Amino acid sequence: MVHSQLIRRALGLLALVAVIGADAVALAEQPSFYYPAYGSSRGRIRYVDGVFRNKQRIHWGNGVTDNGVLVMRDIATAATEILPAVLRNSPAEEDKAHAARFQALQAEDEALQAKAESILDANQKLLERLGRSPSTGEPTETGTATGKLQVLILHESGDLAEYTPSQVAVLNSNKIRMYLNTHCDKVHDDPQWRRLDNDVPKDQLRDENVETWWQRIEETKAKSGEKLWLVIYKGAAKVHDQELTAGEDETLELLRSFGGN
Repeated sequence: MVHSQLIRRALGLLALVAVIGADAVALAEQPSFYYPAYGSSRGRIRYVDGVFRNKQRIHWGNGVTDNGVLVMRDIATAATEILPAVLRNSPAEEDKAHAARFQALQAEDEALQAKAESILDANQKLLERLGRSPSTGEPTETGTATGKLQVLILHESGDLAEYTPSQVAVLNSNKIRMYLNTHCDKVHDDPQWRRLDNDVPKDQLRDENVETWWQRIEETKAKSGEKLWLVIYKGAAKVHDQELTAGEDETLELLRSFGGN
């Protein structure tokens, strides 16, 4: 009885082994593949044989394919072209490039401005030679005044110590000098304004209109009593005639009231 039971158990175990073996053969016929990264021609097969899992690995291939080599070469070529440009275009280098471009544009702008001023100056001189006013372009009599502002400032150099600081500031004012140079009549590029001493000799006037200015000096001396005096003319007509007591800014505003801004 016991013997027959053992025989039955052995037969059952053999049947089980046969089934497992059949399953192993089926698995071996469907091996699992391992695929490596892009560009490689290597691979392997792994399968398990039998109940005791006898493992077997099959490897093939010898490295990177030709296509993979081409891809890596293209990447290396692109890197050699891009990296130097990236390194050159660092923030510090870009700042220097921007600063250089700004300086170049600024220099170009200054050159154009200087050229424009030169053209304007040449145009004004041409108008004067043609007998026209530089400011209005109206015809004028060549070599004579145009009817614009003319100014005489008469002072006594020996009395400068007695003048007020405001009066001395007027005599030395660059703002007033620049205004008179640009707003007075011109005769052959000579602005028609004079700042003269009461005692100036006639032969030192050295003026194209000596007689006109000498007559004005004599008339003013008769009134001024050697005080600091201001006379304003529009062409030949006198429009202002009094002692100059105002300061620099007030005197400039007075001149603008007759000659404009």
